[in-house]
Amino acid sequence: MFFGRKAQPFRTGCIILERVVETNLSTASITVDQLKKEKMKYLIASEKGSMSGNVSVHFGKSPFFLVYDDEDGRVDIITNGEGVDPDLVIRDSAKSGVKKIICGGIGPHAFQVAEKFAVDVHIGSGMPADEAVALASAGKLPITTEPTAHHGHHGEGNHLQHSHRSH
Repeated sequence: MFFGRKAQPFRTGCIILERVVETNLSTASITVDQLKKEKMKYLIASEKGSMSGNVSVHFGKSPFFLVYDDEDGRVDIITNGEGVDPDLVIRDSAKSGVKKIICGGIGPHAFQVAEKFAVDVHIGSGMPADEAVALASAGKLPITTEPTAHHGHHGEGNHLQHSHRSH
């Protein structure tokens, strides 16, 4: 029997979302497969201002940031230059619905901002952004659990460290 539509909250991570579902005695729950197919927004560190450009090796030093919405295919391009704070790019993107970052590596400050806004950081460079998004959406691009680039002082350079978790 069909009883109409009602907003039903469900959890994904730490965020409660509302989704309109049809209430029916036989199908009143949301399956895991349905949750996996939710539309996603990505923030991608990119070497070029397009989805065909490779993912940048380091988030903060990336020439461009792409905000990709897989629901409508829209790509917003942010040029990383003077006056652009990569940490604020993460904050503002998260506030606009971004849930995943894709980059080759990420420093401690940017990683802390991502954690604060419950944004997963996927590690994968040397491939086109569109390919990285496909891998991330399929659960095949590793998510890091800590910063991967530790900034040196007085010319010491960056030291890369990788730690990933399974999906």
